[in-house]
Amino acid sequence: MKKSLLVIDKDDNHLICKEVYYLESNYRIKYLDHLDLCEPKIDDKSFYRYPNLSFSRDKVEVLKEKNNISITRSEAKSDYQIISEGYLKKISGPFAFIYEEHRDNYTYSVNENDVKYDDYDCIYVRCGFPGLSRRQNGHVSYSRNYLLIDEKLAKCKTLVSDIYMNAQCDKHLNVIGEDDFDNLVSIIKSDKVLALEMMANCNFEKSQDIITYLLYRYSNYFHYSKNRNHVNVKSLYNKVGAIPSSWNTYSVTATVHRLSETKGLTKFILHKLFEEWKAMVSSQHYFNGPIKIKQIVIDPEILKTVVNLRDEQQVGLPD
Repeated sequence: MKKSLLVIDKDDNHLICKEVYYLESNYRIKYLDHLDLCEPKIDDKSFYRYPNLSFSRDKVEVLKEKNNISITRSEAKSDYQIISEGYLKKISGPFAFIYEEHRDNYTYSVNENDVKYDDYDCIYVRCGFPGLSRRQNGHVSYSRNYLLIDEKLAKCKTLVSDIYMNAQCDKHLNVIGEDDFDNLVSIIKSDKVLALEMMANCNFEKSQDIITYLLYRYSNYFHYSKNRNHVNVKSLYNKVGAIPSSWNTYSVTATVHRLSETKGLTKFILHKLFEEWKAMVSSQHYFNGPIKIKQIVIDPEILKTVVNLRDEQQVGLPD
């Protein structure tokens, strides 16, 4: 995190500021990655909920029953505060920054104390700030979205992610295992809303191979499902990440890599993915002539990542 200044008022060439921290996000780094998140034992603890969580009230009730947690509306009185990537994205906004060559044109203060601008990474200005707009003096950049948070949030040691809280709840939910696979596929084809609810309310950690495969494989079935934007379902998709819009050899490969990277690749699902990929490739017109595929093998490095997620005696779809 980079410590910067945000201009909150202006008196001629004196800028009254507050200290903020800039959080960066891209396809590799999430906003949450910058925060000092903890993973505490949650039994008998109180929690404050930030807005925009992918952590439903139903799952809160499960943890109230199983772990005796409590929810408080007072952030100051809570043991921990639950925060999400969605909330951080929501509070980001359009800002410009003062060009480095123009920072000498101003003096700066924080809490009525003069400060030096070169002690900070950047000087940010809200979009359209009076007297500091690109149109007026050209001292500021074009605006774009930045996430700027105060020191209280940046230095907080009691933040817990909604992802972690969902994982704690998952421990108390049913595991979807190999014996449930064919039944769940049938439900997907007959009632996709019910199928999504089942997958969203299971033990994801121990079922992630089957769930990830099915969400990738039947993405076109689920795309327009009526419960696609329900909290539990959105939480499920957040866990799985970006999903290809079609099912082909590239999607199969993406599924293998995704499960390999998240330590969820099992022999059961790898065998299904292998058979799907082989069937797709073998059916291509350019392999139906004199050129034949003699052998298909799985990368040995991928085979090294195969894991055993569950004790098959502990699985079963909910009744």
